[in-house]
Amino acid sequence: MASGENADEENQRQVLRRLQAALPVDDLLGWLIVECPTAGRDQVLALLKAVYAAGWKIGPANQEQRLYRVGDEELRAYPQRVEAG
Repeated sequence: MASGENADEENQRQVLRRLQAALPVDDLLGWLIVECPTAGRDQVLALLKAVYAAGWKIGPANQEQRLYRVGDEELRAYPQRVEAG
């Protein structure tokens, strides 16, 4: 495994630990973007995937669709609430 992959995995673990300490979070994608301001779209989406795989309770936050800025890109999504499950 390349050292870059190891660094990415360690970064993911650190972000997951910070998220666990912050639970509950009402806007998961927004939280990830704020917590990882230098992450690009692909990195943010990989973190989102890792959160879903972690087994926490994730559901709609009953908010309207939002526009999220990730670097020079924009994503549209409905906020998701994440809590210990």
